Amino acid sequence: MVSFENVNNVIGQYLSDGAQDQSVENSEEWNGNEGDENIRIFKTAVYPGDKAGGFHTGTDIFIEIEGEVLKPILGLVMGFTLWSQFEYELAYMLFDDDQSPPVSEVKPGLFRKRFKIPANSLAEGEYKIQFDIGIHMLKRIVNNECNLAFTLVNVSGNGRRFTVNYGTRGRSSILRPSWYVAGDE
Repeated sequence: MVSFENVNNVIGQYLSDGAQDQSVENSEEWNGNEGDENIRIFKTAVYPGDKAGGFHTGTDIFIEIEGEVLKPILGLVMGFTLWSQFEYELAYMLFDDDQSPPVSEVKPGLFRKRFKIPANSLAEGEYKIQFDIGIHMLKRIVNNECNLAFTLVNVSGNGRRFTVNYGTRGRSSILRPSWYVAGDE
């Protein structure tokens, strides 16, 4: 393998061996019209809660899906997988994860679903969002047409005390939460 990219990206490509071809430009918004006779997706977006400061580890990150359900759907799957720059699957989230069984039918109409990744959850790095839209156990409706990507920098979050060069002996952490409570002061 020959590459002139960032070393972490090269290692991620090597380890994934092409298993997850989810390449997407560093795109923070997609607009279009994808789907089938059941559901159409018009927009996906990722944006920081801190509009002025941009994407950094110390702000909430929001992910949105907008579209239209065209006819009643039983078993609608609508959410996303969050991937790290190392091709690790970090999280899988659906809009109705907090609902108890049995599944309910989703009625026709326009919708906008919003998800939140809390501030200080992710480490500095590049992330990909792969959307999952389909009907449970029947079919996947949207594949990779509306995927997104974003890059977080660490300007105010955890782990800034010692700077790290990720290309050498650095950390390749993905999560960077603040779990410290207290100690002998």
